[in-house]
Amino acid sequence: MPELLAMMRRRGYEFVSLETALRDAAYRLPDEYYGTGGFSWIHRWSKTKGMAPKGEPDEPEWIAEAYKKR
Repeated sequence: MPELLAMMRRRGYEFVSLETALRDAAYRLPDEYYGTGGFSWIHRWSKTKGMAPKGEPDEPEWIAEAYKKR
């Protein structure tokens, strides 16, 4: 775990407490998504704000190929 955290810090990630994170205005937005999909919070917030859906990125080809070989 220490190596993983160090890598993320080198990439510019910062870590804050849950209390600090929950102060973000995003957590005060209403959750207006109802459905069976397992949307992430980013998708839920963009839908609540009326933003156009962007969908999920495609997986790299090597992952798709590895899945086909299962």
